[in-house]
Amino acid sequence: MTRLLRGVMSAVLLLPLVAVPSAHATADIQGNDLGKAKFTVTNTATSVAARSDRRPVAGGVYDRRVGKTFISWAGQYEDSYVQSYDHRKATWSAPNRVADGDSDAHNYPTMVQAEDGHLLIFRGMHNVELRMSRSPQAHSADGVWEETLISKNAATYLMPFVTRDGTIYVFYRETSRDLDPTKPTDTRPMLYMVSKDSGKTWTSSKEITGDDFAIGSTSRADNMNEIYIGQLRQEQNGRVRIVYT
Repeated sequence: MTRLLRGVMSAVLLLPLVAVPSAHATADIQGNDLGKAKFTVTNTATSVAARSDRRPVAGGVYDRRVGKTFISWAGQYEDSYVQSYDHRKATWSAPNRVADGDSDAHNYPTMVQAEDGHLLIFRGMHNVELRMSRSPQAHSADGVWEETLISKNAATYLMPFVTRDGTIYVFYRETSRDLDPTKPTDTRPMLYMVSKDSGKTWTSSKEITGDDFAIGSTSRADNMNEIYIGQLRQEQNGRVRIVYT
């Protein structure tokens, strides 16, 4: 992978990883026209909503074992909330507040389900640190979640995913100047954290590869070495496509 990006451009990063089984995330298309999905909009909670800067990635998961969909969202004060939808009963659970948001719209939650069945919520605390909250029970969003600090690398804009072998990747944007005052303001590359034990322990991309970043640059004359991931998609052939600018 080249480490020098010239100009602001869109690109696709291909990672040789195996995609999550469909049991963890499914969507049904209704109607006779397979090119058009039918959706119903439902208010699942009231009086606790907030605007966030969320990217369209890792909002929730479907757990086939218990027949529930779990969702995450930023509520009042940008705190992280979770809810579950029981497909057999056609009912939503009450919102469960699991973590602080520090009243910052960048601190929205992202969710994956670990191989052991526990739900994991990740929050990039806007150029400060990367935090994870873990559900107390597998296959459930109920109860008081346990919070863990997994990186102090000035993390924002998280992109987590789980591979078929259970490995968890969390991509994030680092604001390098918050770690080193000599760095230009707009040096903001992408790095990632990896866990192979359902989120109990973590290793950084720097430790794995020896490189300062996974996607990015440091040599632009205008110092706009700033990376934003727009979309992340997993494919059945085992690749993960990341679209970034």
